[in-house]
Amino acid sequence: MTDQEKNEALARWAGFKGEGGEFCHIAPDGTEYAYYPDFLHSLDAQAKWLWKEVTSRFGPDALSGIFNAVFFNHSSDMTFAEACAEAILALIEAEKAVVA
Repeated sequence: MTDQEKNEALARWAGFKGEGGEFCHIAPDGTEYAYYPDFLHSLDAQAKWLWKEVTSRFGPDALSGIFNAVFFNHSSDMTFAEACAEAILALIEAEKAVVA
């Protein structure tokens, strides 16, 4: 999966919709963005849009579990934001497997 595909998967999971053309993305709060937030490289974007989704879907301990796993297992070739994004993507895949 490319970085762009990963970012789009995170955005869609958080509730963003690609409506109104190629460069019009609607956030869950109704705000329009020309581009999805950079979930792969920005902890700020993750905090605003992804972390509350993680806790609402998987419970309050899920986020601390992600942080612990990322902190203790994160490699030097990834930033903390990238490692968090990858952990959330893994949760999304696990969620899909349970539903299927």
